[in-house]
Amino acid sequence: MDSAPKNSIERVWHLFTSAERRVVALGRQVWLTSDEAALYLRLPTAKALYQTVRRGRLPVHYLGNRLRFLRTELDEALERSRE
Repeated sequence: MDSAPKNSIERVWHLFTSAERRVVALGRQVWLTSDEAALYLRLPTAKALYQTVRRGRLPVHYLGNRLRFLRTELDEALERSRE
């Protein structure tokens, strides 16, 4: 049985989890792209992520015109939203 990812979401998720394991092993902060952050937060689309950022509900960092997210900051934002 082939365990290779079959669609684009599975490929991104596979890369995300592989990269995350390497980064955590090195003891560094985990930075996420927009697609990775949307998957991590279980949002239906990247557009939903952009809307949440625009409303000021998520912390974001800009690298040029690209959005980047710190996983620890996303976790903190989720905790605040549960209170």
